Amino acid sequence: MKYSANKKWFREGITSILIVLMIIITGTCFFITMDASKTANTIFIVACSIFILLGISKAIYYFRLHKKDYLFMQDNSLSIHRGSILSRKVINFNKVERVAQVNDVILLIMDDGKEEPIYTDWLSNNDTIELKKKLKERFASKAISF
Repeated sequence: MKYSANKKWFREGITSILIVLMIIITGTCFFITMDASKTANTIFIVACSIFILLGISKAIYYFRLHKKDYLFMQDNSLSIHRGSILSRKVINFNKVERVAQVNDVILLIMDDGKEEPIYTDWLSNNDTIELKKKLKERFASKAISF
């Protein structure tokens, strides 16, 4: 189940690009007006370049997010995408005590008391319906407020 192609991801990408543009503009103004040594200028340029590259990579990530799989459901487990840096979270169904829906979030309450959220607004309506159906089938007696 892929991330939905909603406007939130597009807005996040645009915001990242705007931040990059602000870094470029302010960095250029500071560099022109700053009277510093070559070492300070070099450090400033390297720091600005790093922030610019991070901002561009963040924008690309958000623009491509709708192509990534948010959830993988298998027979005995569920895998949740947690971003580009962190690895996927794998949840074994035999460790799930209860499943509950609170607004737009489906909570998998684990045996150890931890809660793993699934954000249904990050999925399309069809994928949300399919997910709820599969979770009801899998956790019939453990599903609350579906």
